[in-house]
This record gives sequence, structure tokens and C-alpha cells, in this order.
Amino acid sequence: MPSNLTLTSGLSTLIPLIQNQKGQPMNEKVEQNCRELIEMLSCHDAEPEEIAEMMPVLKLALSDPKAYIKQNPEDEWLSEGFDLNKFDPKLAENLFAWSLSAVMVDFVVVGDKGDELCDGVMEVLYEMDIEILEPNFELANWFEYAEFIEKELVKHKTGKTLVALDINFSDDISVFVVDRADYDKIMELARYFNLKTVS
Repeated sequence: MPSNLTLTSGLSTLIPLIQNQKGQPMNEKVEQNCRELIEMLSCHDAEPEEIAEMMPVLKLALSDPKAYIKQNPEDEWLSEGFDLNKFDPKLAENLFAWSLSAVMVDFVVVGDKGDELCDGVMEVLYEMDIEILEPNFELANWFEYAEFIEKELVKHKTGKTLVALDINFSDDISVFVVDRADYDKIMELARYFNLKTVS
């Protein structure tokens, strides 16, 4: 498992779709991809009602950053250096990543220390009734813990894998336990929404 941070690039596809005039609905393809991303990152545990609550926040972040900041003034620091009177795809991308980390709080393990992230992931697996060997909690960093956990998930044929995203604008990493069958599609959607992946 390579230890690097990858910034995927899907904005060339995304920008024309989200630059709608105020009041117009988000492009159906963008909305569908957003829903699929939520469903798969939640390991298909997010209820339709929960997704329905998440979508307006994410849609607003993508389509109208100025309105998003007005509605969420505590996130204004994310717009520093940007002109809110002009649509900037980079700002929309940042707000989407940040709001994704917020709305998925019940389905993600967040932290900046490998042992803490590992402990959180082990708790998630326990809640899924998945038992694997625990590491000795003396590994050097998250990448070593992730490699250990991945080997155990494969060994025990759990059908699960890990997805780590850098979407918190800090040293924190967001780790999701997902269906292995969804991994490639999640990476495709990460590129589509220009999310930073940690792998």
C-alpha cells in the first residue's frame, strides 16, 4: 500500500454541470453521483431519510458557495482568498469536501494518529460483527496500521476494505469501512468530485 497523498482531478467534468443559474436544480448526474458516494461510504447503512438530510448541504456547497457560507458562517474561513461574488470551482470543491466530512460523521473514523484511527476502525468492524486480529498498537503510522488491517480483512474474507480521505483541511484523516466491491466506484467518484484520497 503506497504511502502518498493523491489529489484526483475530475473538475473538468464537474464544473460545467454545477455552474447552474441560481434557483435551478443541480444536474441529475451530479446529484446521483453524490447519492452513490454517500451510500457507498456509509457501507450502505445510511437510511434514505439520512441521505435526504445530507443532500441539500452538499448540493449547496457545490452549486452556490456564497449561499453556503451565508447559511454556515462558521465555515467562512474556508472562503479566505476567494471572491464570493464569483463562482470559483476550487472553493466549491473545498466546501463540498468539508461538508462531506461533516454530514458523514456517523459513518467515519477521524483522527491524526495511527493508533487512534486503528482503534476507531476496530470499533466499527466490531459493530459490523467482524472480528480480526488486532495490531500491537506500536506501528509507526496510519499507513502501517492500514496495511495490517487490510491483510486481516482479506485473510478473513470479510468483503470489506478501507477508504481514507483527506477532507478535513487539517492533519486529520477520514477513514471509512466500505464494501470491497464498491472500492473502484468510490475511487471513480472521488476523482469526479476532486477529493483527496490517502492510500
